[in-house]
Amino acid sequence: MQPQVRCTVIGEVAQRLGLDESAVDRVATALEDKFILISTETEETRWFETIHEQWVGRGWVEAADYHLLTFDYPFLDYSADGRAFDHQRMAGYRSAEPDLDRSKTYLDASMRIPIPTPDEALVSVSFGDAWAGRAEAHPLDQTTLGAIASMCFGKIGEYWDRTERVEPVLRRTSPSGGGRHPTEAYIVAVDVLGLARGWYHVAVTPPELELLCADTNPEELTRLFPGPFVRAPFPVTAIVVLTSVFERNMYRYREPRTFRTVHMDVGHLTSSLETIAAAYGVQAFAHYGLDDAAIERKLGLDGLVEGAMLAIALGNRAATATPDGSHAIRAADKA
Repeated sequence: MQPQVRCTVIGEVAQRLGLDESAVDRVATALEDKFILISTETEETRWFETIHEQWVGRGWVEAADYHLLTFDYPFLDYSADGRAFDHQRMAGYRSAEPDLDRSKTYLDASMRIPIPTPDEALVSVSFGDAWAGRAEAHPLDQTTLGAIASMCFGKIGEYWDRTERVEPVLRRTSPSGGGRHPTEAYIVAVDVLGLARGWYHVAVTPPELELLCADTNPEELTRLFPGPFVRAPFPVTAIVVLTSVFERNMYRYREPRTFRTVHMDVGHLTSSLETIAAAYGVQAFAHYGLDDAAIERKLGLDGLVEGAMLAIALGNRAATATPDGSHAIRAADKA
């Protein structure tokens, strides 16, 4: 991008946003003071433009922005005095605002279905047998789905952080950086034996499924989940939607790499879910092909506060897709 004349840019921005030019000028000055806007081309800016053009040319627009904006961020060095600075930061954060967000629940849920507390007795198959697909197949009914949800997302304890004096940190079946657990889980029960169709939230305190919506229209699911619902190589009986509550993670981690850690958290839980499902002989198919915004609207979420990340289709092992690639459940529903 070629350098632009300052007054021209201010005029165009003001006109486009319907603002007074003096107000835009004040914002531009503040950005210049922070070196977010610069007026001199340097070797660094030329390198920036070169990398940006190369990455954008390959379709990596957002990746280029993230990489360049965080390339030389001054992270703390924990091999030196970083830990002491970290403790000071956390004390400052807590003095400004208490850290209370551990998990969520829906007080207005129309139905609550208890699920078991996590217990090793719920999974009797070894990791090796589950991984190799040697586990006996169980029908994906309410009992099996509840056990899978419990072992993947459940709470197993809590502890007090050394500097935390307000709310204990949760211990859950899958670890999470700093005990933040930013991932929330929702289940769309499409055709689960013994469980009413609908959209459920997986609550951890207490462990239960909270019914949010009873609508599971197959045509809508096709639009919302073109990846997991449409492309799964088996008839889909349930869909697990994973979201991230960004502020829960960012309270502790306020540097740019927080962007990475929410994806790592979701990825770890996805692998856990695939393994636990395999231990029950249930098929799992994870996919990023979602209509994120539409799913967030369906769940009543603000995507900038809690965003849809990916979804995992679940189905019975013995079931197979119909010859044309569509799912038998959807064909039956349309009949």
